[in-house]
Amino acid sequence: MQTVTFRCPHCNNLMAVGIELLGQQVRCPTCQQVVIAPVPTDPPPISDGSSQISLSETTKQEGHDSIFGEGDGEAVFGSAPPKVEVPASTNFAAYPPNIPNPSDVTIVDANVPAPSAAPAEGQAPPSVDAVTSPPLPAAVEIQSAGPAAVEAPQTLSAPTSDANASPWSTSVESVPESANDQPWASSSLEEMKSDQGTVNRPAVRQQSNFGNLLMTMLIPYAVFMTLVAGWLFHKWTSASNVGQEVFANIPDIMAQYDPATRKQLSRRIDGMPAVDGPLPNSLLVKLGDTLRIGDMEVTPEKIEQGPITIHTVSPTGVDLAQLKGEALILHLTIRNRSSDIYYQPTDPVFNRYFDPRGGNSKPYTHLVVGDKRFYGGPIDVLRMNAKQIKRQFVAGQDNDDRPLPPGEERQTIICSDTQDGSADAVKNYTGADPILWRVELRRGLIEFRGQDLSVCAVIGVQFTPADVHKAKH
Repeated sequence: MQTVTFRCPHCNNLMAVGIELLGQQVRCPTCQQVVIAPVPTDPPPISDGSSQISLSETTKQEGHDSIFGEGDGEAVFGSAPPKVEVPASTNFAAYPPNIPNPSDVTIVDANVPAPSAAPAEGQAPPSVDAVTSPPLPAAVEIQSAGPAAVEAPQTLSAPTSDANASPWSTSVESVPESANDQPWASSSLEEMKSDQGTVNRPAVRQQSNFGNLLMTMLIPYAVFMTLVAGWLFHKWTSASNVGQEVFANIPDIMAQYDPATRKQLSRRIDGMPAVDGPLPNSLLVKLGDTLRIGDMEVTPEKIEQGPITIHTVSPTGVDLAQLKGEALILHLTIRNRSSDIYYQPTDPVFNRYFDPRGGNSKPYTHLVVGDKRFYGGPIDVLRMNAKQIKRQFVAGQDNDDRPLPPGEERQTIICSDTQDGSADAVKNYTGADPILWRVELRRGLIEFRGQDLSVCAVIGVQFTPADVHKAKH
């Protein structure tokens, strides 16, 4: 490739350009100023011995020591290359690494044959510098006697019709696609990336630490409050919060007689226990034994089988009626152990007549004979006309409508229905487990949420068929 050398009008340093850039704007590699490459008035002569073209600012002949003087025509292989003196301060730009310095190489014509080939006849052989100079990267070769190659401005581009004819313009305009193509800039590029990545890093770390601290405080608090809420809900809904088993604390909400009162206080509570639920051992009692629950003390005395008489109290008087068949009769002695509470232990609703076809709820009082259950007693209290009948009871329950004063006791009875077959089931029972007569009784008052609450209890009287005796008339 043929080159032309001239001085930069700004820094007065030499610069070399290809002949294809003559008359165009180029950038000085030293001062980075854009200058116009001069256009020779006469076409540069092209000789066989050298492809270099030199222009000077004047047309005078230079001395033999000048670098702009004509070369020695007798230069052959083995001759010493011309000695070039470079000023001490040239202000040359730093050259990228891994690319030979311009002072160590010589620009040669791209059409010069390889050293191993013999020069054509009448053609001067290439210079020693051209033979011994190492190959340059990116197909760019720099003049040995001049400064570094000229970098063309990015706004200009050399003719690209023939890549081989203008390799310099290709190398000047090419830009590395990655940091690997430009290793000398990798350090600054990594520093730029590092600086960009750490601009907001302290704020992000501070926000993340605050979020972690907040979660560390909220998660244990949420777990603790959930456990407390669950415990309170369980304590409120469970009947055991009154201090006894569920069957010893049944709310007195369904009765014909008034509940136990200190100031006639009565409360209704949802969540009643199942009628057929198992009874705890603390509520089981045998015939002749005494069981105390709260302010009530009860002793099941005996069980008889025989006919029963119903007393009906109306505005006109008392009517007596003996029911057909025989019933089982449980005799109880109940004592009021409180000092200031009046209550009625039994109630007709507790032992009401139960018709499974009528849709009524099952009473807590019932007989359990093996796998059979006989609910309630002989009187249908729920469908009784209150305007015509003031009271209806079985003989032996005469005083049950009166409150039991503190410290006193009462004898009363609980009866099965004469038509439900319970008497025959007990008589014919041969099982190993005892028969259980579950009886609901009012037991007095308890304190619930700062107020007095009338409650009931279900006890279980255990007996065998041998314990049943014939009733005396």
